[in-house]
Amino acid sequence: MTDQTRALEADSSAPRSSTPQAARVMRADIQGIRALAVGAVVIYHFWPDALPGGFIGVDVFFAVSGFLITSHILSDVQRRSTGSFLLNFWARRIRRLMPAGLTVLAFVLVATALFLPKTEWPLIGKHVVFTSAFGENWLLAHEAVDYLASENAPSPVQHYWSLSVEEQFYVFWPLLMVAALWLGRRAGRARTVAAAAVALVTVASFAYSLWATKHDPDAAYFITPTRVWQLSAGSLMAFVVLRSTAARFALPWIGFATVVVGCFLVDGSLPYPGYAALVPTVGTCLMLVGLQDRRFSFDWLSSPRPVQWLGDVSYSLYLWHWPLIVLAPEVLDIDLRGVEKVLLLAATLLISHLSFRYIETPARRSQTFARRPGLTYATGLVAVLAIVASATYMHGNASATIREAQSSLDARSADAADCFGATALRPGCKDPFR
Repeated sequence: MTDQTRALEADSSAPRSSTPQAARVMRADIQGIRALAVGAVVIYHFWPDALPGGFIGVDVFFAVSGFLITSHILSDVQRRSTGSFLLNFWARRIRRLMPAGLTVLAFVLVATALFLPKTEWPLIGKHVVFTSAFGENWLLAHEAVDYLASENAPSPVQHYWSLSVEEQFYVFWPLLMVAALWLGRRAGRARTVAAAAVALVTVASFAYSLWATKHDPDAAYFITPTRVWQLSAGSLMAFVVLRSTAARFALPWIGFATVVVGCFLVDGSLPYPGYAALVPTVGTCLMLVGLQDRRFSFDWLSSPRPVQWLGDVSYSLYLWHWPLIVLAPEVLDIDLRGVEKVLLLAATLLISHLSFRYIETPARRSQTFARRPGLTYATGLVAVLAIVASATYMHGNASATIREAQSSLDARSADAADCFGATALRPGCKDPFR
């Protein structure tokens, strides 16, 4: 689940405030929400019975991502030409998201080749290819995977479905916003027209989400059109200005309580996303309202260093935790129980910290790539093609081996049919399996 929001937030300006102090407060607040979201997802995946609705942390990330990306667009689009803005915008997304994301995919491929039987290679190879192309959510929808069913054999990269939704959103959303702002400027009401466009997308996507959840619930969980409304609902918060101090203080607390309660009450028995997804989405939007020209009303809750650290590593933690959960039992030949889960969680936190420090941060701060968007695109393309080529080779090699083994078995079975029972006593009959 979806945790790309830390990367986005690093680029985003505080709404209606440009002071360094305000920016620091914004980061602390967003990190607190992010820590809540990733904590819920990780606990759910390690101990699903303890937090049956922890999967809604992904929905929290969706809303926060929409808020941050739209805040960034509103603050930056007027400073550049449209072409320059879009090229730099997408280049930043590549620098922020691909290094850690592709590193985890490479790890999965290597671990699969070293430790898993070849019968599992084709499936994992296929999922890695779709993940590299930002289409994992559509593959899972096509396969009608029940994400919330614990009895399903999981793919070590299926958690990339939420990242695929966000990455698809990052492609088309800037185009929509630029077009809406351009039309609005011609009418002298740029922000109003843009806000209306966002509201229209939100209503349309939510309506489709309700319909799809009822008629095709397995696919509805994953596909982008049923999830866009959650990102665009967060986007709407970038346009909202609350005049009431009491409302700015109270609403974040109400939103926080809504999300926390939802982590316990919203479970896999409810049709999802549908109406149930309003709980984390609206709750997060209410928290985001508190990010307006003042300290977050529960800043003391989000500012402790452990919470900030969890927010820092949240993207890497989201990326690494699921493959480790899936692969550890196979690699170590163990059952994940109490002590084993605690040790694996500790190892996951350490790996996530190292990933944040030595992969995410250098890529994000690289001035070489920041000054040369073309180099960012070229490097990203080469890296993606390398992952796709490796996964395709793994898929093809294993599939060929499996077909050869099956053909050999079929041939031996045919020979055995002629030398079975009493006929095996005939001269010339040999044991076909010797």
